[in-house]
Amino acid sequence: MEICPFVRLLDWRTLRAADCLTARQSREVDRFAIEELGISSLVLMENAARSVCDWISQYDQASSGGETSFVVRIVCGRGNNGGDGFAIARLLWTMGYAVEIFATHPEAEFSPDARANAALARKLGIPWRELQEFGEAAASAQAKDWIVDAILGTGQSRPLSGVLAELVQGMNASASRRLAVDLPTGFSADAGPVSGNRLIDQPHELAGLCVRADVTITFVTPKMGMLHPGAREYLGETFVASIGLPEKLLREAVSLQ
Repeated sequence: MEICPFVRLLDWRTLRAADCLTARQSREVDRFAIEELGISSLVLMENAARSVCDWISQYDQASSGGETSFVVRIVCGRGNNGGDGFAIARLLWTMGYAVEIFATHPEAEFSPDARANAALARKLGIPWRELQEFGEAAASAQAKDWIVDAILGTGQSRPLSGVLAELVQGMNASASRRLAVDLPTGFSADAGPVSGNRLIDQPHELAGLCVRADVTITFVTPKMGMLHPGAREYLGETFVASIGLPEKLLREAVSLQ
């Protein structure tokens, strides 16, 4: 499939540590773009979301001739990965796709950018379903549907439990295709699956719990956790997407810190 201009397929055969960023470096890229270059964080979020939507659109055209009779269920966290998800929902809805939003937290707990994109989604009338309905929706989904994981991204910092663990288990049990925004929930940007997600007192069945994505679209560069030998099992087909700035410039900015 021809990839859209701002999204490239990751070549696993040549992936090296020098190609990857840590979670801290990824945050520094955002800080540099916002504070040093003066680009609005909402613009960066819009660019990231546009890259994901362009990929979905081109994949849809290549695989089904533009057939859009499927549902895209987007699960959004409260941080900026969730903000990406709300922006993706809005753009796909505008493009004519059937979209459903599930939010992991009340809107009062969203980050400012997530709240702004969520408000736009509300105003457009995009279907917004209760989180407790997700399990049934995922279980009844068709193989041609998509679940978009926009819960944590590179913000993964502790093992999954409670509602988030149930969500991930529901995603993995679904017949639907799964697309992870930046990184699958449960996948550590620094350590990958399992090793970055284990606690002594964690139930064995939850150790290493992670979304098993069919497709992952990560931003700017690959992440260090992708070097983990078991990473591809969770990431699926992996792409690197632009946030609207030259990768070389962003890499140089991080290396100077």
